[in-house]
Amino acid sequence: MSRWVVEQEEASIVLVGNFNPKIFHPEWFIRHELIEKWDYLSSEVINIPDLSRVELPSECLLEVLENRLIYRSTLKSNHLALKDLVTGTFSILSHTPVQQIGLNYSQTLKIPDKSDWLKFGLELAPTELWKKAAPYLDDFGDDEKSKIGLNSLKMELPRPDTHSGVVRAGITAKSIGTILFSINSHIDLQDGTASEMVSVVEDAWEDSLELSEVIINTIMKSHLED
Repeated sequence: MSRWVVEQEEASIVLVGNFNPKIFHPEWFIRHELIEKWDYLSSEVINIPDLSRVELPSECLLEVLENRLIYRSTLKSNHLALKDLVTGTFSILSHTPVQQIGLNYSQTLKIPDKSDWLKFGLELAPTELWKKAAPYLDDFGDDEKSKIGLNSLKMELPRPDTHSGVVRAGITAKSIGTILFSINSHIDLQDGTASEMVSVVEDAWEDSLELSEVIINTIMKSHLED
C-alpha cells in the first residue's frame, strides 16, 4: 500500500512573447474549429485589450496577457491534448513572436503518516547545519526546535534533450502532511517565432510530462518505500 496519495495534478504550457489578448475569445476558437462549440456564456469569460481569461471545456483554463500566455488543465486525461490546442492555435497565429516556453507539471501529494512527512523533509533538507548556523536556537525547547524544517526547495537540472534551457524541480510544504512538486521544463527559443515554438512543443511535450512523473515518483519511492 502506498504511503502517499496524489490529491491533484496540473499541467500547463506557458509561452512568453508578444500577444494580442483580444483575439482569444471563445468564438475565435469555435470559428477556427480548434474547440467544438460549447456554452461559454455559462462560464467566466474576460476579454479586454490587456487580458483574456477563458474557462475552456475539459477543465482547461486559458489566460493571456500582452507578454504571457498560459494553457492550464487539472484534468489528467486532458494533459496530452494541451499540446494540440497550443500548436493548433499558433499554426494559425503563425506570425506571433514567442521567445520562451515553459512546459510544466505539478502534483499535490498527501502523506497521511506525520512521521513519514517529517522524515521526508529531514532527508531532503537536514536541519543540523541550520541549528548550528542559528545559535539562538540553543535556548529553545524541543517543541520550538521541532518546527525547523523544509519549507521549499528548488533544484536546477540540465535538459535531457538538445533544446536550450533548463529543468527546474521544486518541492514545497503546503501544510502538515501535504507537499507540492512542481517541475518546470524551461526552453529558450533561438528564432523567437511561433513556428519554432510549435515544432518544439510537438517534440518535447510528452517527454516533459513523462520526465516530470519519473522525477516525482523516484524521489517519493527513494524516501518512503521500505
